[in-house]
Order: sequence, then C-alpha cells, then structure tokens
Amino acid sequence: MEAIDPDPIVFEGQTFDAYQCTQQQRKIERAIRKSKRELIALDSAIKAAPDELKERLQATFDTKAALLKRQRDLYKRFSEASKLKEQNERTQEYGFGRSLSAKANAAARRR
Repeated sequence: MEAIDPDPIVFEGQTFDAYQCTQQQRKIERAIRKSKRELIALDSAIKAAPDELKERLQATFDTKAALLKRQRDLYKRFSEASKLKEQNERTQEYGFGRSLSAKANAAARRR
C-alpha cells in the first residue's frame, strides 16, 4: 500500500511528519497570539503609567515586539518549509490593530 502522507521535513535540526507539522504551526500561532496579548497589555500600561515607569515599560515593550517579529519570521519560514499555507487569521488578536502593529514594528526595529 502506498503512503499518502508527504515525506517528513527537517526544519532547524528537527524532523516533522505531516501531522507534527500542523501541530508545530499551531504552536507557533499560539505563541504569536500570546505575544500580541502581552503587547496590548504593555501598551495600555505605558499609557496609564507615571513618567518614571514609562521608560522601563517601553523597554519591555520593545523586547516583546522584537520577539513577535522573530515569531512571525519563524512562522513564515516554517510554513514555507513544510509547504503549509500561512493562516494569518489564526494569529489575530482582538485589540492588536494597525496602530499597535505599527508601534510594535517600530519598536522591533529599535531593538
């Protein structure tokens, strides 16, 4: 009987079969959503914080934004390597709109 699953892939030293590829993609999507929720909370905290705390919160925001950028890049590279479609609707988070996305991209460039 002929195997119907595609051949396993090797990505960053790990081997994934077809099912593991989909599970790894979901894991990356969950991590992206978590980072976005944290950035939403940090943005709100920066807006409400006293001046002496804003600088530390902004540094944390910049670090998290850089992490989100790396996660997005990983998602894109993994999806291409595993020949899975990027499902960006799975990475959306309520409250993380264009404005906050632009702030996060600018913060990631600063890092």
